[in-house]
Amino acid sequence: MSLAPPHSDRRVPIELLGAATPVKVLYEAEEPVVFTLNSAVGERLLAYIADSTSETRWVLLTPCGDQLLDELMSGRLPLRSALERSWLWLARLDNEDHWQGVWAVCLDELPSEHVPVPGVMLLPEHEPVFSARAVGEQLGRSTIPASVVAYVADATRKAIKGVVEHVLEHDSQGRPSDKLRSYYDLPTHHFEFASFEISFAAPQGLEDAAPLTRGLELLRRGIEWAANESEEPLEAQNKQERQAILRAIKQLTPPSTGAITRIDVGGQWMDHQVVKLHRSARRRVQAELRRAPSEKRASVTGRLREFDKDNLAFILRHTAGGNDVRGSFEEELYDELLEYFNNDELVCVMGSERSGKLHVDAVTAVPEQES
Repeated sequence: MSLAPPHSDRRVPIELLGAATPVKVLYEAEEPVVFTLNSAVGERLLAYIADSTSETRWVLLTPCGDQLLDELMSGRLPLRSALERSWLWLARLDNEDHWQGVWAVCLDELPSEHVPVPGVMLLPEHEPVFSARAVGEQLGRSTIPASVVAYVADATRKAIKGVVEHVLEHDSQGRPSDKLRSYYDLPTHHFEFASFEISFAAPQGLEDAAPLTRGLELLRRGIEWAANESEEPLEAQNKQERQAILRAIKQLTPPSTGAITRIDVGGQWMDHQVVKLHRSARRRVQAELRRAPSEKRASVTGRLREFDKDNLAFILRHTAGGNDVRGSFEEELYDELLEYFNNDELVCVMGSERSGKLHVDAVTAVPEQES
């Protein structure tokens, strides 16, 4: 759809515009695409070429203060968000760079092919490594429930944690996990509130990035499989790997009910593609999980004698069977388990057994007389 002049009642006095010559070019592709201009009154404007032909160029213009310019150029602010910060004008240039008209507009009313895609940064190197966007009819800029914010953040963290844990547990070299949290507790890159999106930057200071790289290969394969409508089974080296992938990608699929109807994942780790996971993807994952042997639920009573806060792991001793039990736990249980460890309390931990290790999702204290 081509651009056309808005209604005449939206016309802005053309005298407010200064010269069309760029003051600072921020991004160009054969010609300047994003740049700054000065208005006739000296105000700096951010300019974005929305459409260009041999005869006409349509330019979006918005105020550009020092903070906005710094956030845009440093990769902390997506280009679309920069255009949404304040008022917006749509101006038309002829092929001799003379202004032909200018109108007040809203970004949402313009054809999508003429405005930046949500989340796209000024430069390719600014792109986040991973992003998760919750989509739903009930999700607007000012109507994001706290539960949606928590779901998107937890889904990303738990999905990456799941595949990295699998890689570390099945590494042929028997390599131990070194500060597991550093692999999956990613630094936040930026937030978007049209729907709701969290973008993440790469973790810093990893001593060994190989487990994360391998885990991301599994996660990417699983996400692409879940989004595919074919009936092909998920490829994996063994049942443990298949289960790990399925559990991870289930975290990133939208719940069966509620405000979120789709989750879009993208970023550098997704080969710069955006993959859309609908509720049908969740049903596909659940069906595949049902085909696999069910995980064995277990509960063990004992005392926490070793507590690894970096890797969210423990060793339970003085059990009824006399055997030490190694396990891991969800981060939400950290404070509770640490208190039991510090107080040397008898506890009952409950969870699922995977590859000889107990993954705990619940814990409770046990009165001494019941031991």
